[in-house]
Amino acid sequence: MTKSQAQYIDEIPVRGRLNPEPFTLNLRAGFTLIEMMVAVSIFAMVMVMAVGALLSIIDANRKAQSQQISFTNLDFALESMSRSIHDGRTYHCGLGTLTVPADCASGANSFAFEPYNGSSGTANDQVVYQLNNNLIERSTNGGSTFVTITSPEIVVEGLTFYVRGTTLSDTEQPIVLVSLYGYAGLSLK
Repeated sequence: MTKSQAQYIDEIPVRGRLNPEPFTLNLRAGFTLIEMMVAVSIFAMVMVMAVGALLSIIDANRKAQSQQISFTNLDFALESMSRSIHDGRTYHCGLGTLTVPADCASGANSFAFEPYNGSSGTANDQVVYQLNNNLIERSTNGGSTFVTITSPEIVVEGLTFYVRGTTLSDTEQPIVLVSLYGYAGLSLK
């Protein structure tokens, strides 16, 4: 080979061969301890905020479900009252003899009536509604014993009955208006 040919061969890049230089350890590769600590602490803070948000959502959902159950209970109690009042007769508002019809234009805290299948002359089969300790109660035996028809989560602050047209001799249909106010009390669990 001539000298010019040897120079030409040395200038040709060699491909596919192993790197002839010895292996060197790159001390700059990877993360330092400080970088790892910063990354882990940022990850921990993000996770704590995410878990806090998740727990808040779960608590809000639990409260919403509790409130929905309370309102469903109140709706059922009022619907039951409405149906039994609609089918009843001989309406009596307030205190006194339950078998005698009585209007109360100014309102009363208790209300009684003869149920659909009851006897007009018998006072111990009257249905009575009243407010007691922020709960609506119902009696089906003329007020001897009462059963609570609203759940304890419902706090009824006021219950007033207004009755008009109870006179038996007229042809006017009696009108019963029930005024109720309160709130759904949620437990602090």
